[in-house]
Amino acid sequence: MKDLAYQTTHCVGKERHVGDKTHTEHLGSLARVGNWLQERYGLDNIKNMKSHMVQTFYKEHAHQSASSLEKYATAFRLIAASIGKENIVPRSNKELGGRTAAERYAPKVGDAGKLDAIHVKLVEMASKNPDNRYLVAAHEMRQAFGLRAAESLASCKVVQREGKQFLSPNMTKGGREREIEIKSAAQRNAVAAVRALASEYGKPSGSMLPPTKSWQQCYNQQKNIMSKLGATKAASAHMHVNRHDWTREQLKSGESRKDTAEALGHGREEVVDHYAGK
Repeated sequence: MKDLAYQTTHCVGKERHVGDKTHTEHLGSLARVGNWLQERYGLDNIKNMKSHMVQTFYKEHAHQSASSLEKYATAFRLIAASIGKENIVPRSNKELGGRTAAERYAPKVGDAGKLDAIHVKLVEMASKNPDNRYLVAAHEMRQAFGLRAAESLASCKVVQREGKQFLSPNMTKGGREREIEIKSAAQRNAVAAVRALASEYGKPSGSMLPPTKSWQQCYNQQKNIMSKLGATKAASAHMHVNRHDWTREQLKSGESRKDTAEALGHGREEVVDHYAGK
């Protein structure tokens, strides 16, 4: 019999409805849950997981953050579903020490002053080291289009249709394709900046990333530099807050909640409430 970490990850298999990054995170949580079950209960078959084991896990891990507990809840639910025992894991994260959906997705408002200050610092960094220009461009793409951090680093594909231009983001969550109409001067300038870098680097793919760095290196560098510059949740200036601000601007301009949800890359209209409130 394989060890529990192997069993938990393989009984769930490939989650085709989530992106690679999310799936990788799930695999990590699944393996940790499997190791704990084996060490705590001597379990040798994941199909023998019981409800009391789930409850004990949460009692022993109550000191961890709500977000960590939520990740483990997802892992337990994936396992329970794969072995046909969905009812052994509570449906509500609140019962396991996590947050409700309303708490987890409460609308955020960015600190405009802080975000502007971060932009200035990024421009200063780029003036000293041209290889950092992609950080400025990515920041402007997030503000102009409400992109996720990963999407803001991806190549810039523009689609022409019926006399209009649309941005078609790459590196989307779950690989879901979407289009965002390019309407404002800020959006056109952001796209032009990405294209200029791609042209300078001679990249027909449209990538603005320095030839000397991989996408993963740029992703990690962006994350580290933005954090050092104060782009944190505590400061209301983290990279994801741009999506919240952008969503509110879309609705103020008259866009429907349905179209805004699609532009954000979400299939459910109610998700807009998490970004902009009801």
